[in-house]
Amino acid sequence: MPWTLLKIWFILIPYGFSEGLPQRLVPGGEMSLKRVLKVCVLIGWGFLIPACYFTSINPLPKSPAVDPGLLGCWKVQCDEKTPSPEQNYFLFLEDKDGFFQAVLLNDHYQYDEFYRGFCSEINGQKYLNVKQLSWGNEKSGPAMDKNYSLVHYKITEGKRLEITLLDEDKLKEALAKKRLQGSLPKPSDDLVLSDSTENLAAFFGKQDPVGLLGKPLAPAEKTTELPAAGSR
Repeated sequence: MPWTLLKIWFILIPYGFSEGLPQRLVPGGEMSLKRVLKVCVLIGWGFLIPACYFTSINPLPKSPAVDPGLLGCWKVQCDEKTPSPEQNYFLFLEDKDGFFQAVLLNDHYQYDEFYRGFCSEINGQKYLNVKQLSWGNEKSGPAMDKNYSLVHYKITEGKRLEITLLDEDKLKEALAKKRLQGSLPKPSDDLVLSDSTENLAAFFGKQDPVGLLGKPLAPAEKTTELPAAGSR
């Protein structure tokens, strides 16, 4: 393991992980992929996140192992028009049984964004199935939300990570035409898919993958170089 990643790992160890969930965390309220994405808007990732991103009761078929190309540290490439006051990173760590843990942190090694998930691959297209996290009090500890968030990802030449949200309008159209099962939301509600893993896989496999893609996050570049903690 490169020294910079090892250094982050030692920083994370005091907080402890059990069953994929941090056991001691700096208080920060509810944590979820939705919040990670909304935070990315604020730090200049250069995309407009929908007010409510859909979730799915069931995931896509789980790959036997985490995509090895995903593991490691990724440096977010911020939009030059909306520069961020701090550099941000994604850190993907391999967990047991084919799961990964991911952390969003900055160059001060401040972090309060965690999520856990696994990879899927359908007809050569790759997806992340992410369980959202919410934090309780010290007595109850953290808990995982029941639903998944699904996003598409692509790694180019082993060093460029592109994560893209799925197009909710296409999913709503599929629900209306009974190609998928779920709840067609009212304006104030979240879109929730309730179809089985098998039916989700069949639907995704029949679609033009580009047609299912929505808004991209800013790309990230693989890196082993991080500033020393407290360097800013």
